[in-house]
Amino acid sequence: MDSKVLLITGGAKRIGAEIAKKFHDEGFNVILSFQSSSAEATEVASKLNKLRKNSAVAKKINLAELDTLDLFFRECQETFGPLTCLINNASVFAPTDLKNISATEIKRTFDINLIAPILLAKNMAFQKEKSSIINILDIFAVKPLTNYFSYTISKAGLRMATKALAKELGPRIRVNGVSPGIIIWPEDDINKEYMSADMVRRLPLKKKGEPSDIASACYFLAEAAPFITGEIVTVDGGQSLS
Repeated sequence: MDSKVLLITGGAKRIGAEIAKKFHDEGFNVILSFQSSSAEATEVASKLNKLRKNSAVAKKINLAELDTLDLFFRECQETFGPLTCLINNASVFAPTDLKNISATEIKRTFDINLIAPILLAKNMAFQKEKSSIINILDIFAVKPLTNYFSYTISKAGLRMATKALAKELGPRIRVNGVSPGIIIWPEDDINKEYMSADMVRRLPLKKKGEPSDIASACYFLAEAAPFITGEIVTVDGGQSLS
């Protein structure tokens, strides 16, 4: 029997790397894409291949170069065969100064966070095999995060795209989303108060989530939920309740 195949964008570090490891542990062959994190992506793939020979590949792609995505997708198919699961994890998360933002900045954020996932999903539609797509969203797609104008709007668009794609691509392809709360804040971000102990204490579960929580939710939607599509699973410790 052919192995199942996962393509995850932004799979070199943090949540993406944890998702790649989870699916690999469950028997998937894994293609993890990266743009600039070559060393980290190579290390993740190397560790996975040590566990199971020839089972993981790191592939470089700039998701903002939209015209290259069809070829990239075909190359992924040629690596391990048809994809069983696509996880759109890569995203641009950067503060936005609305008074000074340029059209170029807005376009890049939208291209990577919204348009690229849609175009990769389009390519999934040409496969004959049953499969699933999981989009990594954000609780701030519903309640905007101040000073992250482009990011929150692009994620809100991806949230709606998840539901629209579920209607367009069913019944052969299921499409769902996972919406993380406090998991890992970017290392170089100044908005550290969102990761403060005080904020964690205000959560109903009184703790910060782990990347493994997101990975488990993704695996559930991909492999254990055949009658679920068009849904958004919020993994935030109850943060969105307030």
